[in-house]
Amino acid sequence: MNESLARYVGMSSEELIGRSFYAFLHPGDREATINTIESLSGQNPSAVTENRAVLPDGSERRHQWTHSALFDADGKLVEYQSVGRDITESRQSEERIRQLANEQRVILDSVAIGIAYLKNRKFVWANPAFERICGYERGEYQGQDTRILYADDFDYERIGREGYARIASGASYTTEVKVVRKDGTLIWMNLTGRAVNPESPADGSIWLFQDITDRKRSEEALRERTHQLEGLTRDLEKMVEDEIAMRVKNEQILVQQSKMAAMGEMLGAIAHQWRQPLNALGLIVQNLKDAYTYGELDRDYLERTVQKSMAQIQHMSKTIDDFRDFFQPDKEKIVFDTMQALGNVLSLFSAQLAANDISFRLTCHTHRRTFRNVADIAACADKTARGFRNEFEHVMLNLINNARDAILEKRGAGKAADQGSMHFDFFSGEGKIMIKASDNGGGIAPDVIGRVFEPYFTTKGPAKGTGLGLYMSKVIIEEHMGGKLFAENDAGGAVFTIELPQAGVKHG
Repeated sequence: MNESLARYVGMSSEELIGRSFYAFLHPGDREATINTIESLSGQNPSAVTENRAVLPDGSERRHQWTHSALFDADGKLVEYQSVGRDITESRQSEERIRQLANEQRVILDSVAIGIAYLKNRKFVWANPAFERICGYERGEYQGQDTRILYADDFDYERIGREGYARIASGASYTTEVKVVRKDGTLIWMNLTGRAVNPESPADGSIWLFQDITDRKRSEEALRERTHQLEGLTRDLEKMVEDEIAMRVKNEQILVQQSKMAAMGEMLGAIAHQWRQPLNALGLIVQNLKDAYTYGELDRDYLERTVQKSMAQIQHMSKTIDDFRDFFQPDKEKIVFDTMQALGNVLSLFSAQLAANDISFRLTCHTHRRTFRNVADIAACADKTARGFRNEFEHVMLNLINNARDAILEKRGAGKAADQGSMHFDFFSGEGKIMIKASDNGGGIAPDVIGRVFEPYFTTKGPAKGTGLGLYMSKVIIEEHMGGKLFAENDAGGAVFTIELPQAGVKHG
């Protein structure tokens, strides 16, 4: 024995002399090792064994021994010589490598993505996922060119040109391409490749194969659906545009019809307004004839007569101007006084209301002032709104006409006192104007009050109403002026409430 063995087992050479070599062998390996050594002969003088060894300190190691038997000239055994080395770490490393290889094999066999190892664009190895995706049996693709996967030469050459140039630079290459399965069916594949060693192309490359056919079908279906939806959107936009155009046209027709109805009411009001001045002019002309007959027609009398006649004519001319202004369309929205706007409408109807024994009262609750004559109505900065003044006056005209008709209808049925009345109450605060228009005409029937703002709905009959007045009033207040208009009943009759955004400066 040499000193190396003594140091290895932790004993001196003297202590080892006389001890059996087999004493250091693991009991489980001892018999096999003895049999190997004793089987050595002149024809088979050497052998190698690998066994476990138990050292004096109790530790266990793995050894590899080379045994040689020496014979004399007569073939008689002289001695055995054994040379050993510790292979414990080597075997542990080999075992760990085997474990890692098994783990890698399990992983590669388990992943859903196909993996292939290629050299010179030929298959060397592929995992089960690749075989399943492409429809091949185990190993039947090995050694074949990757051209078997491509639907045409174009993609095969493109990837050979683009892909291999990129992986040679050390980068990865990814593309999407149609692939032919073994049975001839086409599928979409996402390919990703990378060189094993960019500096040595001969070492080959690793490629990942992911079936994206379902995704491609979904994308195609999505594109088709998107195309359909875009078509539907265009059709819907056209339908909306046509509907809006039709609505605008219908609304213009309704506005025109409403204006014509209002014009009829205005003509009736003008007739009442002109009746008194025409009677006065008739008397003036008659008096002029009498004055001539009785010799009273001098210069002074003629001048007084002309002045009286011109006063009546100017009153009639003003009525025409008011009528024209009422129907003159506004070109832009302005800030206007809602109380004075109502006063303008009442001035046109004052004679008609008086002729029907209907009074009115306008009250500004902010300043606690009440007006019963048109000429007395004063402006109030707290009651200013922004919009088309003529449209607002049109709304008030409709409310006055409805109140007058209700009062007259109730009076004709013998259900009301002789005196009719209309009240217009103005409030302001918190950035809003509120106008309550009420009358003593008996109110709106409960079963129809929810329909009074519908177009063409009327309770007056076709001879008296068009059913457009309240509908247009709601459109003007809510859509054109950003306010609200609603109806209810109180003890005396109908109450129409208008709410508008307040414009102008508040005054205390």
